[in-house]
Amino acid sequence: MPQYRASDILLELIELSHERIDEVRCQIAYYRASVYKQETADQINLKVEQLERVSVLFGDDHLVDVFSDFAAVDAASGQNCAPGECSFAQRVTGMLHALELHLSRIYRALTTHTLVTDTEALAAAVRVNRQDVLALCNTGSRHWTFFQSFE
Repeated sequence: MPQYRASDILLELIELSHERIDEVRCQIAYYRASVYKQETADQINLKVEQLERVSVLFGDDHLVDVFSDFAAVDAASGQNCAPGECSFAQRVTGMLHALELHLSRIYRALTTHTLVTDTEALAAAVRVNRQDVLALCNTGSRHWTFFQSFE
């Protein structure tokens, strides 16, 4: 396995997460207009679960809390929705926004060199969770190649 710095690994994870967030946003737009709500919701939920499993690798409690909040809003059963707005779409959109804010915070900390991360521990976590990370990657993509090297 090639030696990577923690910042390289985190930057790849951030970029990969942003790509999947964009995909989920497109799926939410389709969900709102679609008559195949359950099938689309299942696809969205799968991506959200994958993002949740990968978010643990960042070692950031605030990032992981985004998914706890997402589940808590689900438990509220959409009681806080605006008239005509879909509870599911509103929950996912809010979660994606919070996720992006925390990823941006981590990115800023990386670029200003204020984020201290143990490279060996991060690489070991990626190796252990390699299949979850690869599930988010498009086969043959740069991200896939990068995380494939963690054997």
